[in-house]
Amino acid sequence: FNRSFINQFLKIDFTTNCYESYATRLFQFRTLGIPAALDYIPFHPNRNGQHYWCTIITSNIQNGNKTLFVNYKAAKIYRLTYSRNNDINFLENEYIPEIFRNPFIKDVTSTYLNTSNIKVKVRKQIPQKPHYCYLGVFNNLSWQPIEIAKFEKDEIEFKDMGKDIVYL
Repeated sequence: FNRSFINQFLKIDFTTNCYESYATRLFQFRTLGIPAALDYIPFHPNRNGQHYWCTIITSNIQNGNKTLFVNYKAAKIYRLTYSRNNDINFLENEYIPEIFRNPFIKDVTSTYLNTSNIKVKVRKQIPQKPHYCYLGVFNNLSWQPIEIAKFEKDEIEFKDMGKDIVYL
C-alpha cells in the first residue's frame, strides 16, 4: 500500500472520543487487509485521562507515530489483541484491578519508549503476602494501577516502565 492511500484513513473525527475514532480506523484498515492494532495509554502520569491510537503493523512500520510522546507522557502502553496474552491466575480471595482482568492486552511500552525495570525490596515480613503487587500513577484524583508483578520472595520487579514518572 502506498502512503497516500493509507493517509486517506488517517483523518480523525474529533466529534467522538479517541477510542471510537481509532477503533473505527482500525476496522477500516483490517477490512482492507492492512494489519493494524489499537494501542493505548491506560492512565496518563502527568494529566487526567487516557489515550488510544491505531498502529499499522508491517515490516517497515512497527509502532506508529513516536512523536505522540512529545505532548503525552506514558508510564505504560498496552496493545489490545485478538488472542490471550497475560497469564494472571485469578485467586479466589485476592483483588485484581479491572485493567488486569482483561486477558487481551499486551505490554508494548518498550517499543515506544526508553524504559527501566523497577525493583522493590520488601524489608518487613508481610503476614498474608499477596500473589501480585501493583504500581500506579496519579490520575483523575486517585492512584490508578498501571502495572502488575508477581510477588517473588522478598522482591517485586516491575518491567519496562516509563522514565521520569512518580509511581506508588
